[in-house]
Amino acid sequence: MTQKSVFQLLIAVPAGIAVTLGVLLLMTILIAKLPFDIPERPDRPTLGFLPTVPERPVMPHDPVAERIPPPPVPPAGVPDESASQALPVAVRVAAVRPQPSGTPALSVSGNSPLVAMLRVEPTYPPDAAARGLEGYVVVEFTVLADGTTADIVVVESSSRAFERAAIKAAERFRYRPKTTDGQAQTVYGVRNLFRFRME
Repeated sequence: MTQKSVFQLLIAVPAGIAVTLGVLLLMTILIAKLPFDIPERPDRPTLGFLPTVPERPVMPHDPVAERIPPPPVPPAGVPDESASQALPVAVRVAAVRPQPSGTPALSVSGNSPLVAMLRVEPTYPPDAAARGLEGYVVVEFTVLADGTTADIVVVESSSRAFERAAIKAAERFRYRPKTTDGQAQTVYGVRNLFRFRME
């Protein structure tokens, strides 16, 4: 350090301390002369914009049933027209049977067609993919009353390399079974076409 910088440092440090003490003294004098009092902190926070609601005594609550008058009773000799117009309605609901997927199905009496709920795409056979083969397979199967497939056979195929993959995919199909008079039916001869194409 040169003599000039040491001299500047010796002047700057005391000057900074003097200015800081002067500012603190001025703030203390100004605060002491202010004409207001600092309010005390309330015990709990309040929202000033909410009106104060006076407390009301708790009144006993009458049940709703006591306030609604009962319907008038017709005289003994006059027949009740509303009772004669009401017709009984019978609805038969089948029992809930858990499906293999874990979701229950509720069937109401009546007829409904066979509906596919889950169709699985077959896995492309590695040997066919390695040779660049493309093709198709048509399978035929039976849909049981619980919606699963059985008796899967290959009806037509372009190559035997795709048949096993098509059968495995058809085994995982799930259907909402056909119903007749509320009873699930087995459906025979359902067919599905699988296409194997290279992307």
